[in-house]
Amino acid sequence: MGILDWLREKKTQSAASGASDGKAYSERDNLGTRHENFAEASTWWVVNLTKDKGGFAVYTFGKESDAREAMLELDYIHQARDSGKLISTEPIMFGVYRREDGVWETEIVGKPVTRTMWLAACAAFEKHGGKRKGVSDPPPEAPARKTPAIDDGAKVEYVREDRRQAPTGQTMIYKVYKGPSASAAKAFLTKNPVSKPLLYLVVETPEGNFCRDIQGMYQE
Repeated sequence: MGILDWLREKKTQSAASGASDGKAYSERDNLGTRHENFAEASTWWVVNLTKDKGGFAVYTFGKESDAREAMLELDYIHQARDSGKLISTEPIMFGVYRREDGVWETEIVGKPVTRTMWLAACAAFEKHGGKRKGVSDPPPEAPARKTPAIDDGAKVEYVREDRRQAPTGQTMIYKVYKGPSASAAKAFLTKNPVSKPLLYLVVETPEGNFCRDIQGMYQE
């Protein structure tokens, strides 16, 4: 089955099950880290060049409208009603931005990117005329999970506060917590948005460290 055939099948299944929740989203619902311009995106890619970035898909477009429409086909990307900007309900890096040569780019990247998310992104980007700039290998299938107990992040406990000096001379504050699971960390971070620059919430779990700053949520 080709990527476009896969996307059509998923859309049919979604329509049949009433997958659209009709919810109005706002900036506070953003769990991702948004790259709003080419400088932000290129700096991040250079800094993380040799690191394991997880699954990713970067495509180029001739028009902004095509790029945005492609992103909005993904069930975890939405347009915030208060800002008009795109947000992600998954803790990934994402963006739609214009390069200096006038070409538009879309990106999704991060360890939380599953095979299903990756396939949906590639299919949507290609459907709207996007050209591949760089893609990872398809991420592995997500392991089957047992139905978890309700986890509202209440078991996340404060550990310490670390302070580090940024290259600009400003002080970066890291508030470090410990949690029993990824779901507990995500629940805690969802309920505790960050509104100040240079403030970072870090929840250490057996499944990795989950973080949130003023730009959104991400996994180390």
